[in-house]
Amino acid sequence: MAKKRVEYNESDLMGKENLSLIKKCTKDYSGFSLDHLLIVVLGEMEALGIRLSEPNIAIAAWSMFPDKYSIFGWPDLPCSKRANTGILHIRYKTKRWITGTQNEYVITEKGRAVIEETKDLIETGRIKKQNYRSKTRKQEKLIVQAKKTSAYIKYTKKEEITQFDLYNLLQCTLDSSISVLRENYDYLMVLANESEDKEMLEFLNLIQKNFEELNHAKDKKRNNRPVRL
Repeated sequence: MAKKRVEYNESDLMGKENLSLIKKCTKDYSGFSLDHLLIVVLGEMEALGIRLSEPNIAIAAWSMFPDKYSIFGWPDLPCSKRANTGILHIRYKTKRWITGTQNEYVITEKGRAVIEETKDLIETGRIKKQNYRSKTRKQEKLIVQAKKTSAYIKYTKKEEITQFDLYNLLQCTLDSSISVLRENYDYLMVLANESEDKEMLEFLNLIQKNFEELNHAKDKKRNNRPVRL
């Protein structure tokens, strides 16, 4: 079954006429994480009266930081998936920089503090390099671990990937809820996006396409049919 396209109404896109007012960042932001750049984007949107909805955020992020939020190989086009996975990341319980839903997010006080700090670091050309290197190493380690799982190995060999392989990849058990499964998948997708690992991204996209647990938010009956690559 094809994934249903999300439809937005005019209220979801409120303030979209001001998206053209978002200026491209001329400072060097290559060393900053997607999380920090995205929360800065949301702060700029709020200041311009642009509703913090997913479609608006995708365009705003690309407008402000095109090198980070464009489609691979297509720098003139925004990557909505990268923006959306970033949104999920900054909503995690370890961050909680925003709350709300896909139609309208709200910046928390914790998020506002991160905005001010990040804007200052970008403007002055400073970055907490030690922390960033540590984070990068952690990302690389998690990606390497994922590539050692049976799911990824079978993917490279074009073999069937079962539900057991999927749960092992996402560090879940068969008793885990659909929401936990999707959260772990989204986090792995964020890491793959940030590390710009094309092979891992292609693998994760295939996984999402073939397992309905990752395509629907509601808890549906699980089937144990393997995926043939």
